[in-house]
Amino acid sequence: MSSFWPIAAVAVVAAGCASTSGGVDQSSAGSSITTATPALGPDTSTPTGSTAPAPPPPPDGSTIFGMRYCEILTVTPSPDSDATAEVWNTMGLNDCPQAAWDELDLNDVKAQTGASLAAINGPRHWVLDRIVPGAQMAGSLQVKDFNGIKMRSIAQVQLPSLSAEAPYTPTSVRRDTTFTFAAGRKVYELTAPDGSISIMQSYSQQTDPTQTVDDLASLGDRLHLPHGWTFTVRTLGDDLDVVTLDGLATVITDDLRNTYQLRAHG
Repeated sequence: MSSFWPIAAVAVVAAGCASTSGGVDQSSAGSSITTATPALGPDTSTPTGSTAPAPPPPPDGSTIFGMRYCEILTVTPSPDSDATAEVWNTMGLNDCPQAAWDELDLNDVKAQTGASLAAINGPRHWVLDRIVPGAQMAGSLQVKDFNGIKMRSIAQVQLPSLSAEAPYTPTSVRRDTTFTFAAGRKVYELTAPDGSISIMQSYSQQTDPTQTVDDLASLGDRLHLPHGWTFTVRTLGDDLDVVTLDGLATVITDDLRNTYQLRAHG
């Protein structure tokens, strides 16, 4: 997530208040679920500024586990107080080249999008296997080129739901998705004092550039968990599907800006 203003709390997608969202824990052994997220690679078929359809699924058996991606969040002026942040994501377009990411000019991003504010979120890596979008996509799917990095509009976040940058604060993200974690996969979960469980969806390298997936099992020793919170690691016996409800996901971040989606209410 980014380091400025409450937009930092919004950078929890993918791509972020305790609402009735994403709290369904569905396990199905051996389920076969395809994804609308392709393998990474340059996309030369979509002109910049156009609206791109959802990308095709990858070959059977593929996974996005470990896939690197970046996001930019933009806020456009609004006549009312319910400003919305639009989430731009590199998935399916490129792997967010570090050199171009380091040189990203947020003033250029604001000029291209008409936004009054812009924030970066990433690099990140997925720790899930498949993403299936629902029938309603919250983003426009428009593709833009920011400093040579193509990004697609995939989601929206309502700013009034934000409560500053504090970690472990739930935020609502408008997207319609099913996240699948494959059987045999290690998963990393936070349990709140009320018993609500959130599962890690991506780890960040924005606070700690050296963090890797191998560090996640011992993450509990590094986090400054609030009183009553716990961090656990377990290995799945079956596929686990974590779904949004009514187009909303409830997401939180930890001290290192790793992101978790609510999967079970307390």
